[in-house]
Amino acid sequence: MKDEDEFDIAVNNYRANTQLLAPSVIYEADDMPTLLEMDVHGEIGGVRELIRDYIVNIKGGVITPECNNNWKIVGNDWDEALRQKAVEMLTSGELTIPNSEDGRTPNVKSITVDDVK
Repeated sequence: MKDEDEFDIAVNNYRANTQLLAPSVIYEADDMPTLLEMDVHGEIGGVRELIRDYIVNIKGGVITPECNNNWKIVGNDWDEALRQKAVEMLTSGELTIPNSEDGRTPNVKSITVDDVK
């Protein structure tokens, strides 16, 4: 495992399976690298196990998320007052976003202007 200074990227299972291990945006079908079982699972296990190992052994079992506002939503044309009202309604619990029917996936519905009104 790399030490904290060398650890530069973590890939979750979804990204690995959809972007690195199958033809997609990163690799075309005729340009796929040959991956060995060792490349995918390593000595520790799969990607999830590697992430767990990083959290436990490098970060001391604690990850402290911080918002550094280094991203933004572009191409939107929303009414800022309605957006703020939606945030307030969600925060207060007056408006909720449901989970999927099986309960495994949160946030399965968009909040619309009609919801806020």
